[in-house]
Amino acid sequence: MKAKTKTTPASQAIETGSGSVFKDLGLADPDERQLRVQLAARLNDLLQAEGLTQAAAAKLLGMAQPHVSELKNYKLSRFSSERLLHCITLLNRDMDMNWESIAALPEAIEVSPELKAELSARLAEFVRDPEAGYSWDQVKTQLKNGSWRRTKGS
Repeated sequence: MKAKTKTTPASQAIETGSGSVFKDLGLADPDERQLRVQLAARLNDLLQAEGLTQAAAAKLLGMAQPHVSELKNYKLSRFSSERLLHCITLLNRDMDMNWESIAALPEAIEVSPELKAELSARLAEFVRDPEAGYSWDQVKTQLKNGSWRRTKGS
């Protein structure tokens, strides 16, 4: 049997993607979105490996079961990268192992040692006091204005 080949009309241009679907779609914060998907994939792998039901995972992670369902279905609008990292640490996993597994993914974004250190520090702050942090929009505004402060009131 002869294999069929699909031809593209000459009027249709084929454009090579950037490697990031979020960038290609023109979505805001494509690198942050990519990082959240990678962290969610790692967290979902860990939850599956533990054999936890959604109810058990919710209890362990301190969230409602419907939020675990959203996580498992990659509906990540309510999850910051810090929150996903926090969930991973709740499963008693070594953060270096998680960074290395993220970096091993072919579509992974580059995360410098400095950024890893900053994210780890931010996660530690979040764990100590989840209400003390800034929203991502507040962080972006501060960075654009050159008025970045790591914690409120400083």
